[in-house]
Amino acid sequence: MSYAPENQHKGKRMIKEFFGQAAPYVGSAPIKFVHCAVQNPNFMSTGQGSYSMHLLTYAADLEIGIFTGGFNFTQSWFLAHFFHGDGWAHADDAYIPHFLGRSTPHFHLSPSDRNIAKYPRLAVVSETAMRATWSSSSSTPQLASIIHIETGRSWRQPSTPRVYTRSDLCGAPANKNGWHEQFHQHTVVFEDLLPGEVYEYGVAGTVPFGAFTVPASKSTTIKIGLMADTGTGVLDGMRTKAETNAERTYQGLYSRHLDVILHIGDLSYALGHSASWDLFLNEISPLSSHIPYMTSMGNHDFNWGDIPEGYDGPLEDNDRVVALPGFGKHSPDSGGECGVPTARRFIMPVDGVSHAANTPEDDELQLHGWYAFNQGPAAIIQLNSELPLDAKADQFHFLTAVLSKIDRSKTPWVMVTGHRNIYSSSSFQTAYADLENLLFSHQVDFYVGGHMHLAERSCPMYQSVCNDAGIVHLLVGHGGFQLEEGNYDNSPWNRFHDSDNMGFAELAVDGPTATVRFITQEGVVVDQSEHHRPDGWRRLASEDMLV
Repeated sequence: MSYAPENQHKGKRMIKEFFGQAAPYVGSAPIKFVHCAVQNPNFMSTGQGSYSMHLLTYAADLEIGIFTGGFNFTQSWFLAHFFHGDGWAHADDAYIPHFLGRSTPHFHLSPSDRNIAKYPRLAVVSETAMRATWSSSSSTPQLASIIHIETGRSWRQPSTPRVYTRSDLCGAPANKNGWHEQFHQHTVVFEDLLPGEVYEYGVAGTVPFGAFTVPASKSTTIKIGLMADTGTGVLDGMRTKAETNAERTYQGLYSRHLDVILHIGDLSYALGHSASWDLFLNEISPLSSHIPYMTSMGNHDFNWGDIPEGYDGPLEDNDRVVALPGFGKHSPDSGGECGVPTARRFIMPVDGVSHAANTPEDDELQLHGWYAFNQGPAAIIQLNSELPLDAKADQFHFLTAVLSKIDRSKTPWVMVTGHRNIYSSSSFQTAYADLENLLFSHQVDFYVGGHMHLAERSCPMYQSVCNDAGIVHLLVGHGGFQLEEGNYDNSPWNRFHDSDNMGFAELAVDGPTATVRFITQEGVVVDQSEHHRPDGWRRLASEDMLV
């Protein structure tokens, strides 16, 4: 777009892309924005410039606006006052932004584009079933198609469309100025798939989404991508509510030819701003369209509500406002989303959830967010660390039951994940003492967490002491959001620490050997370690060390 507004306030003009709304036009938080003077060096003297931006198809109308105001020009002030709460309702008059120009009212891409299936993502259901989910404005079922590449056998089946509304969310900004009309999320489950075979899938009448390989049930190899705390970067140079450098992490993972991806909480960092979910899904689609993309809840996806002062006990497992012993006062980290946007977009194989995933009971189970699945030689269990994990919790009972049933002769490697780390180089989370005991007693190989924005690897350990029979802790919170600075105490169990590079981790299993690599966004392997299981899965000579 090109712009040449009047000369008044030239130094503070900004362009923003936002959802159309009646006056005063600031009730809807912008999708993204850019400072005119920063983007166009001659703007201060000419009052003119141009800018090219990347636009997605949204479920709501888009408008482009140029605005100015008396507020401080820095990003921190702009974000704090423009995006939070009820917009500008409580700002001083001197700081209220003023529109200097707007695009043609209700400018938008063709409405027909909105019904096209977009943002495909896959999820494992079982060893012979795969779920496909995508976004579209269509409120009626769309016909999914799938073809077995080797034999040419194909079939079609209708999707189940779901959409959440403003009333499903818990607070501002998610249900106020961060809200816009949502796409329906369509989902199908393809069953009776052949392990190890390749299938192409899509929506009838459109370009295929791509192809995926069904995991081979008896395979002794698997390559797993691990990341957390990523968010959304904007490739056209504009700014967003919580911009990150995550796009390079996604690109790095794409180059690794993975079998499955575990995104361990703090996915989009939408923080109650719906448009960021579309930006996020657009960025991960090259991954999620052909690799199972398995997610879990983080504090910025799930948490909402304040715990009264002096309260230090857990609430019920099914209460979205939870107190976690050892973590202090709860905070509204999700921006009012309380897990709903995550659970509706990423339908995981939670016990009891139907294939259609369209009942209130399904929704509640998805919000709990803990589940397990097997893939090749690995048993993988994803927890919701935003809900209680002490020995009395429902989630703890679930984990106990799953670990007790694992056949280590078939799946010798066991990985448990949760967004919050059990250990970091500066702390041990005492809320997880029961969890650590349980993992140790069942000889879990790896616990993978995020939350702290850095990368770490421990020795095999138990209760802060290196132990050959212990658990290797991997911290992968360096996915794209701002890295932690300092906060490193050189703990004796720490084998790798990196708070300088964003990236991800890869765990590759080949028979009795598992190789862990930490890889930067530039593709540099900054840490590599090998972990071995002898013949037979136990690492202990006796049972007396088990708790």
